[in-house]
Amino acid sequence: MKYPTPEADAFDELCKGVGVRPMDAIPIIKKLEIKLAQKRQAHDVTRHALKLKSAECIRANKASDASINWISVADKLPDDERLVLVADTKNDVMFGFLDPDSYWRYDTAEKVVDPVTHWAEIPEPPQKINASYKCSECDYRASSVVKVLTHKTRAH
Repeated sequence: MKYPTPEADAFDELCKGVGVRPMDAIPIIKKLEIKLAQKRQAHDVTRHALKLKSAECIRANKASDASINWISVADKLPDDERLVLVADTKNDVMFGFLDPDSYWRYDTAEKVVDPVTHWAEIPEPPQKINASYKCSECDYRASSVVKVLTHKTRAH
């Protein structure tokens, strides 16, 4: 005999409210869980690409002998929706912006996960970067890490 639980009762009530039998809702929920896992994986790949892209920008900046002037968010905030480099409490550096509601967002418009501590203007790249990156799984070569990462996610 199956004993009712508050969770089961709530699930049955929810199904009844939308006109779906509980046994028909379970496959739908499983599909949604798979889609959510795929979205999370895509988000992780995007966040990793953003870290690589911003790290590449910082390396290029160091190569050009320019310095990055980090500004504490306690001292000053950038203009709304202006793309800048952001550093969080984990010392991750990515591209981001401050939205009109004062939420920090990645350049993909997703909310920044860890609190932002500093921001900086995006520096101008040097005139010429002599860098070449290679895919670890084939002979594909590109001028940026982001291009190689994009290639890997599409080709492999």
